[in-house]
Amino acid sequence: MVESALFTVLSTSAAVSALAGTRIYPSVLPKGPTLPALVYRFVTSVAQPTMDTRGMARARVEFDCFGETYSDAVNLRSAVVQTLAGYKDANITSQVFNPTADDGFDQDLLQYVAICEAYVWAAV
Repeated sequence: MVESALFTVLSTSAAVSALAGTRIYPSVLPKGPTLPALVYRFVTSVAQPTMDTRGMARARVEFDCFGETYSDAVNLRSAVVQTLAGYKDANITSQVFNPTADDGFDQDLLQYVAICEAYVWAAV
């Protein structure tokens, strides 16, 4: 399953865990989080199965890197890009295609966010 494989890659990355620890969440950042924290979201997915239903599925994944300071958010984004750029193991392959997709600030929550996007391929 691509979701669990991606979580494993991120949570075992020394660069990511040095900044976010275990604060890696699917889809939604919990209320009142300790920052920095990482949220990953599957945006689109395309499967290319063969006649025997095996093949590869490509998913576009967005990574929202939250921090109390702008540099915290950007440093976490850099760690995600460093981890996923050209990553390959038995379960998944990834390639970052938009390393600096967007930056922002939530005035109500007083959180910075730095966003990047990657393609992740996994066997179906």
